[in-house]
Amino acid sequence: MEELCENMAEMPADMEQQEKQALYRTYNALDLCINGGEIFTRNFCHEIEGNFKVYIENIDFREGPDHSATAKAFIDFFMEEQDIEKKARWAWKAYEYIIKSIETVLIS
Repeated sequence: MEELCENMAEMPADMEQQEKQALYRTYNALDLCINGGEIFTRNFCHEIEGNFKVYIENIDFREGPDHSATAKAFIDFFMEEQDIEKKARWAWKAYEYIIKSIETVLIS
C-alpha cells in the first residue's frame, strides 16, 4: 500500500489527481449502491473486479497502515463472493479501507 502512495507522490500532479478522482468516484458510486438505492449492476461489478485485479497485482497490501490488510481482506471476500448484493458491500468496504490507507500514509 505504501507503494501505491509513493507511486501517487511520484506521478505528475494531473495524473495523481485523476487517479484520486477515479478512486473517490468509484467509492461514491458504491456508496450510492449501498446507501442510496442505486442498483449495483453486473457491469459495475466487473469494472470493480478489474480494478481489484490491478490492485492485487501492483500493491503489496502487507506494507503500510493496518487499513491496507483490511482492504485486502475485503477485496478477497469480494472476489470469492457469488451474491451480487454481498459483492457490492465487500467492494464498498474495500474501497473505504483503501482510501483510509492512502489518507493515513499521505497525512503522516
